[in-house]
Amino acid sequence: MYKYPILEHNKKRGLRFQAKWFDEFPWLVYSEIKSGAFCQKCVIFSKTGGALKQPLGQLVLREFNNWKKLEVFQDHCKLTYYINATLDAEHFLNILEKREKSIIEQIDNYRRLQIKENRRHLIPIVECIIMCSRQELTLRGHRGETNKTLSVNDVNESKCFSILADETTDISSSEQLTLCLRYIDEDGNLNEDFLKFIEVENLTGT
Repeated sequence: MYKYPILEHNKKRGLRFQAKWFDEFPWLVYSEIKSGAFCQKCVIFSKTGGALKQPLGQLVLREFNNWKKLEVFQDHCKLTYYINATLDAEHFLNILEKREKSIIEQIDNYRRLQIKENRRHLIPIVECIIMCSRQELTLRGHRGETNKTLSVNDVNESKCFSILADETTDISSSEQLTLCLRYIDEDGNLNEDFLKFIEVENLTGT
């Protein structure tokens, strides 16, 4: 068993670090190199003093070895940065042991759900355009302040067409999905015609 040394300033009382303190304070670790105690949670997870700007000092940036002042251990447990470090440590272990997903995984899952939802909204729009094309019905759109009727015949006579979808934010900062139709007419001219705006809560690129 390791015998903890008695440091010069503790020789008068013969005080040394006690292994039983590990049971009372599970966060406690002892450094043989520094001959002192540290808080393993704060050393790893504390970067600043927290919201109350408590300075990081003994048990974090420097060793503690004044064994006659053990109330420092109890006071340390009440510090804001210790509480935050404890929460961060628990969160880290939960992710490491797969009990919860990391922030990156949560964002990726949310993004996939948004892509799936946006695609679901596009399906009836595409079906409507295809139906109008088959029935030779007109699609209504506008450019600037003038209205324009799109000729379905032009679309039918083109070899191919595509539907363009993009994000637009209006003056009220509302997210909208802009739909346009692109096709090449019989004269070989490339046409892009606006169809409509669709207001959505979230937009994710696909």
